[in-house]
Amino acid sequence: MNREVLGMCYIGRHIKMTGFVVLTFELDADVGVYFMTGPVNAVSNQEIEDSGLSITLSKLRNTAVSRLKELTAERKISEKDLAKIKQKYVLVSVELLKSNIEEMKMIPLHAGRGWQFDVLGEEVRLFPLPASNDEFMQRLNEALELAS
Repeated sequence: MNREVLGMCYIGRHIKMTGFVVLTFELDADVGVYFMTGPVNAVSNQEIEDSGLSITLSKLRNTAVSRLKELTAERKISEKDLAKIKQKYVLVSVELLKSNIEEMKMIPLHAGRGWQFDVLGEEVRLFPLPASNDEFMQRLNEALELAS
């Protein structure tokens, strides 16, 4: 079944479980690939617990289309900041997919070299939408545990 990717973001949980970050991606209008943009959005544990699904769906359903080659310095995340994020957060890639139904895909990310990550196919999870915030949080927590 062919699925169209409607949006993408990374959700990270601090290794000390003191909060989350949401990393935004935009779609490159020229080549059709997603690329990360700033700013990094800090989200409290309480916000994620209460509204994680709506926060995530808002990011995924409102993906900007732009051109990577026109990305301004203010919207780039520095290598130094990316290294800090990778060091301090456990990350999960989240995608919104559309075929005949909407689905959310969660991919636990395992640290590789630099800003690279390893993905284990057996850890990738798909679940249909709509879903409750409790279901979303259960899936997110499972993915974060796999990534840690």
